[in-house]
Amino acid sequence: MASMSLILLWFLFFASEMMSMGNSLHKGHMVMEEEELLGLFEVMDALLEDPYWAQAHPKPCTDTPWPGVECELGSNNQQIFHVTKIHIGPDIVFPFSPCKPSAYLSHSLLKLKYIKTLSIFNCFVASPVTLPKTLFGPFSSLEHLALENNPSLYGEIPTSLGGVAGLRVLSLSQNSLQGNIPSQIGGLVSLEQLDLSYNNLSGQIPKEIGGLKSMTILDLSCNAVEGFLPCSLGKLQLLQKMDLHSNRLSENIPPDIGNLKRLVLLDLSHNFIVGPISETFSSLDLLEYLLIDDNPIKGGIPQFIGKLKKLKSLSLSGCGLTGSIPYSFSSLKNLTALSLGNNSLIGQVPPNLGSLPSLDQLNISHNKLSGVLELPGDFIQKLGKRLDLRGNSELCINDQSKKKNLSSYLEIPSCLNTRQRNDDNYFAGGPLQDLSGLKPSWFRPRILVDVLKDKNVVAQLVRRAERAGFQAIALTVDSPVLGRREADIKNRFTLPPNMVFKNFERLDLGKLDKTCDSVVTTYVAVLFDRSLNWKDCFLNHEANSIYYANNVARIAIQAGAAGIIVSNQGARQLDYVPATIMALEEIGRPVMFSLAADGKAGVRKVLRMLVDELEVTIN
Repeated sequence: MASMSLILLWFLFFASEMMSMGNSLHKGHMVMEEEELLGLFEVMDALLEDPYWAQAHPKPCTDTPWPGVECELGSNNQQIFHVTKIHIGPDIVFPFSPCKPSAYLSHSLLKLKYIKTLSIFNCFVASPVTLPKTLFGPFSSLEHLALENNPSLYGEIPTSLGGVAGLRVLSLSQNSLQGNIPSQIGGLVSLEQLDLSYNNLSGQIPKEIGGLKSMTILDLSCNAVEGFLPCSLGKLQLLQKMDLHSNRLSENIPPDIGNLKRLVLLDLSHNFIVGPISETFSSLDLLEYLLIDDNPIKGGIPQFIGKLKKLKSLSLSGCGLTGSIPYSFSSLKNLTALSLGNNSLIGQVPPNLGSLPSLDQLNISHNKLSGVLELPGDFIQKLGKRLDLRGNSELCINDQSKKKNLSSYLEIPSCLNTRQRNDDNYFAGGPLQDLSGLKPSWFRPRILVDVLKDKNVVAQLVRRAERAGFQAIALTVDSPVLGRREADIKNRFTLPPNMVFKNFERLDLGKLDKTCDSVVTTYVAVLFDRSLNWKDCFLNHEANSIYYANNVARIAIQAGAAGIIVSNQGARQLDYVPATIMALEEIGRPVMFSLAADGKAGVRKVLRMLVDELEVTIN
């Protein structure tokens, strides 16, 4: 009798379950609640190009799945499936986006009460779309929200997002979002990753972000965020990545950042942050990437950086740094990239940088480094073009074998020539007396002279050269007409205020008024003697020296020249250019063209050009 009772109870239970399943599976044996399935169809219809998606996938959780939709069995009813993930992007139907041009976010998302992940990539690209304020709320099941690379996603970040307490990942990068970062984000107590990069966000970083204790990634890069870094960011004890580059942040880096013991990447580059960098940074033992370039930090490079043993990439370019490169950098054995370019660093390049086993990129260009480059030859050869030493006028290389291994663009001269070459401030080289002690057996110094209108200046220069040990004078005989210097006119070249002729310091070239939009043309017109001829030649009477002439022959010898030098001085703009008169046939009727283009002024301009060209050619 007892066994019969048990059988009856089991039968009643089974019948009850079957009736329950029947209620949920009616209308084609669905295994989803009707409202939820309808909501999914409406969401996909608002997004996808395919108008027949619902007909093609009537049972998206079982018999007719779609790769962008995932489902899970309900925890209370193991017979009912719920949509837990929607992912839409080019990877679904590679390489094209499945979205339609008029795609938008449907409010039917609210019918998907069990959805945990919503990721939409490269979908909103045509019609403007905003994030509805009522789409998110405190009862949302969302844990992962990623709306990325949607150029037509505009508007502000809705404050209602702050009510999604279970959200762990919020990524809204590479959109066109505007406005401030809402302080309500501080309510996302479970948030682990916040990525709002590559938008048009403005305002300040909310201090409330510092209360997100589970945060591991914070990326607000490439926006217009301004103001100071809130000290509260130092409370993010689990933070591993902080990327705030390319914003408008200012003031000092708060010392509290040194409390982020798990920080691996810190990128504050391309802002307006000022120094000094706090000593507390020395506690960032796990830091691998420290990028602070293009900020007005100023001051010296902090010595404590040499204690960051895990460091792989250090970039401090364009920070207005002074002083020398710390020798403590030699302890950074994991360093692969070091960038210190565009500063005002002085002194020698520490030779021990060449002993760093992992260093594969070194940029110390455009500083004021000096002395002999003593980096090992094999290190120089290994880096090749990844070694950038340009713009250090007093830096030289002593070993010719090393010089052969340097790419030519590095512009590192032999140390033997550094006292003769141009530096940053001397337009015509250093003073003559600097060469007086430089007399190897092969060296017979000669002075190249351009004759100026003021003959006394030239005569004094020749006498100074003789006292400095120069044994010959080379007189340049060049065309007195420069022609139209298009490059000078286009780039509006002017002499920097600190650039002078070291050997003609009493001539104030910086105050010359420009003519013809070219300072070089002005310089020649004002200072050079265009009327000079061989009868006026006086240089061989000014010094007991051998007298050479440049680019002339019989006339120079008749004038007393001891030798002839034929050279290309680098300004041979007219070589291989057809004569003006020969080019007219190819040009056609320039006067008619200019008249049609600019009327009377055009004719005047083209005739002036023709006269200029004829003058250059004749001379």
